Amino acid sequence: MSIDPRDSASSAAAAIARAADLLDDIPPGDRHHPTLPPAPGVDVVARALSVVGQGVYGLGRGGRRPLWPTPFDSLGRCDCSGYALAWVHGLDRYQPGQIAGDWLACDLVYADATGPRRMWRRVDVADVQPGDALVYPGRHENGRRVAIGHCAVVVERPAVATSFAYLGVTHCHGPAGHSPAITRATGALWTRHGGIAVRRVVVALIKSSEI
Repeated sequence: MSIDPRDSASSAAAAIARAADLLDDIPPGDRHHPTLPPAPGVDVVARALSVVGQGVYGLGRGGRRPLWPTPFDSLGRCDCSGYALAWVHGLDRYQPGQIAGDWLACDLVYADATGPRRMWRRVDVADVQPGDALVYPGRHENGRRVAIGHCAVVVERPAVATSFAYLGVTHCHGPAGHSPAITRATGALWTRHGGIAVRRVVVALIKSSEI
């Protein structure tokens, strides 16, 4: 779970409480929601665009109910990962055992896409397609996080794209309490921050007749 050092609730105790509260937003006995079948990029884009102009930004919020029509929690809040890395792809942001750290968050998805590629793989800018995500990790100094990462959904691209700045994206962004949280932009921010494009890894199922 990403922690914003500028947030007054960034102490270790508050972070633990906030993580517990995130889980408590899910009904008891229903801690991990089902994943939707992998959707082609156009469906991801349609989902991403369906909530533009909505929501309130809340770090660590939203993205827990893939089957809901919006990524927001019960109070209408969401953050970038809950929206761009979880809900639009039909995923619960809590992925125990599927990704290092168990949560779909900018730092962990960046590490996965540039390392083991269990859930995400990196794609070159020339190959980016609508439905892919852009992500950059948080920044650390002397072992401490000094800035959080950020992510977005690619919703449009020209015939030729040589940098993320040519891409149209949607993203959920702060500051805390900002509304509407989900807006449209270009991918220029991810170029400036050394971000990468990532695509969800889909494992093909082998039919019993093919074995």
